[in-house]
Amino acid sequence: FAQGAARAAEIEETIAVGSPSWQADETEEATVEEEEDDDDDDASTATPPGPDGETSSAPTPSWVEYFHELRGTLGVGARGDGDMVLLSNFDSAAAELPVSGELTVKFGDGEVSTLAAVPAAWNERFADGVSAPSLKECGGLQLGTKDWKAQMVSGAAVLVERSLIRKSPAAPDWATAVGLAAAEGAVVVIVANDLYDDGPQRPAFRMGVFGASPPSVAGFMISGGDGDRLRQAARERGGVSRVSVATVRNDRKAAPDAVSLAGAPLWPLRGVPRDVSQAWALAEAVAAAAPTDELREELRALTARMTPAEKRVWLARRLQRHHRKPHQDEPALAFVECDRAGPQLPQLREMAAEGTGLFAPDVVGDFEVRFKNESAVGSAVLREWMDVCARRAFVRGGGTLLCTRDGGRTFWPNPAAVYANPHWRTDFEALGRLLGLAVWQQVTVDLPLHPYVGECLLRNGAPPLSGDGASDAERLAAMDPDVARSLAWVKDPANDPADLCLDFTDALIDAEHALEGDDDDAPPLPELPAPTRRTVAPGRDALGPDAAAAPLAPGSCVELRDGGEDVDVTAENSAAYVEAVAAWRLRTSLERPLAAVARGLRAAVPAVVLEDARKMLSAADFCRLLSGLRDLDVTDWRKHTRYAGGLRPDAREVDLFWDVVEGWAAGPPASKQRLHGLLQFATGSRRVPVGGFAHLVGLNGGRHLFTLASGHHMTPGSLPTAHACVCTIDLPVFESRAAAERKLLEAVLVGTKRFDEHETHTSDSEEDEALRRA
Repeated sequence: FAQGAARAAEIEETIAVGSPSWQADETEEATVEEEEDDDDDDASTATPPGPDGETSSAPTPSWVEYFHELRGTLGVGARGDGDMVLLSNFDSAAAELPVSGELTVKFGDGEVSTLAAVPAAWNERFADGVSAPSLKECGGLQLGTKDWKAQMVSGAAVLVERSLIRKSPAAPDWATAVGLAAAEGAVVVIVANDLYDDGPQRPAFRMGVFGASPPSVAGFMISGGDGDRLRQAARERGGVSRVSVATVRNDRKAAPDAVSLAGAPLWPLRGVPRDVSQAWALAEAVAAAAPTDELREELRALTARMTPAEKRVWLARRLQRHHRKPHQDEPALAFVECDRAGPQLPQLREMAAEGTGLFAPDVVGDFEVRFKNESAVGSAVLREWMDVCARRAFVRGGGTLLCTRDGGRTFWPNPAAVYANPHWRTDFEALGRLLGLAVWQQVTVDLPLHPYVGECLLRNGAPPLSGDGASDAERLAAMDPDVARSLAWVKDPANDPADLCLDFTDALIDAEHALEGDDDDAPPLPELPAPTRRTVAPGRDALGPDAAAAPLAPGSCVELRDGGEDVDVTAENSAAYVEAVAAWRLRTSLERPLAAVARGLRAAVPAVVLEDARKMLSAADFCRLLSGLRDLDVTDWRKHTRYAGGLRPDAREVDLFWDVVEGWAAGPPASKQRLHGLLQFATGSRRVPVGGFAHLVGLNGGRHLFTLASGHHMTPGSLPTAHACVCTIDLPVFESRAAAERKLLEAVLVGTKRFDEHETHTSDSEEDEALRRA
């Protein structure tokens, strides 16, 4: 598709700007996430025999990892000078890459076993092979201590448990740990991942440098299971007499009878991509520089195959490429201090007047939120503030801003706001800015919009014209089935609408609605003048910013034509009446509110990105992207949970935790709402992103699985503690199932009211006792 070093450099620059995840494959967390999806890869995984005859495996790197290693390692070298790694030669070049490493161990009884290993990021590819006459274990001694140094043997390979590195103050990172062993004469260091933080399989992954100096010897990691079997085999077979380990070049891929490691995956545009959105982003970058019909067809095909979760990732990367330019200055800081106990809408209006917070000139820089009299900051505080705004400012904030026609499942701009709320322009723009910030930060807000509203926003706030796509009748049926049926009856020539005593007006009042599980302790709304019943005209009665609030009473209506109150609906004009109602409900009533929402949305999602998004996202996709999933699937939740701090998946506290959660899920609606409270306690959000718990958002918008960690540091009376920025709950000891439910419920009730940095609640507090009585 593109030739020469100049084009390759442009592609690389676009990738670097496009998404932080392109550079993340040397971090522990990002690599673990790559491994969790390996079952979706087209290529098989390596299965060399283990010490006890079983098979072991190392993860096959994704094509993203291949691409980066090809660019950085094989851009020149074995390939001819100037023969850059491009889309056109990716497959052949990828065949030269290492898939993994091989660890060969000879035991004292002469038996030989081979294990899969993952080479560290600092290893010199294809030149990191080393042999040693012995394998030295650390015996549980912390690295760098006097006792540990005394038992090291020069010239040996050293086997280190990952948990031991974590416990060793002298080894804050992988490179330092390996460097300590090298200083004592080790020729290679093999790390066994014995922690369940990464799941029951305890997989091997690539160790990075993390800013430390690269050690002088190579490092490799093996899985926790292989580490256990290796140690056991060494005890049973007379120790280890020879160790050899090296990066393995993928030169056996084509051999029909070879028991080879997993072959290099095909370039995603020609194979089955592991990450369609990443493939789309890179192909789009090439198409922008050198468009072809073939590439445009590939992009259309990739779009059709994207899941909503992948489209969400695509949009985040598209925004990154738009807002994050090379060599830009430090991003601007927008700051919010929110009074959780006060009404939210007046606080947003104050930000608009001052040009701060949500109304700062740049909301796509650093965005920091603090709650008044609370010390915590971070991603979870931002997520919770956005949920608080969504629920308390817009759904039931006293500004008549949103209404619902399906019992709170979806929301629309309330047409009455334009005639009752003089701040409607600012308020709707604030809603748009909140939605745009949610897209930028990859946060789901507890404010589900109707798909028709999503369709209008994707069109930059402009409602579709009659005949543009679906018919007005179809759109009305999706919007309000009862109204659609009534209008169909009126339009039917067999019926006489005169019997209904209708005129050319439409009802204007839709009451505000509280979301399920809404806050019982929400602050009281500001007092407003007494509502009055009025008939308004769309062209002349909208309130200006200097007007006084003028709440509308039930029975208020809007004229569908001049003097509409005095024009009766008859069989002769029934078609015109139906057309007028449809035009009002689908277009006229929404034009001004949605224009303000779109203006706010563009603060983070500019029109050019919305235009691209309209090609990629359906209206329903866009709404789900904003609000996530309404229902919480406990099976999916449990499946995508990791365990940390030494907590095992079969621990008693884990069993009791899931027993309580599953009990809440099986209970009545009020019980099910506790699940949303628990999720908010753990993450700051009440909803799960599209794609489910596998796509839960943690620190800085990155994907982070829900995590249960050991509360071994907690006192017996402690409640569970959340580290909401990283979606983690520390579980204390549960004396019984009843105690587990009581502690979890109290944590949900207390933990969703405020952030307490560095505080641990105990179940003996007066506040908890009051909650139990309640």
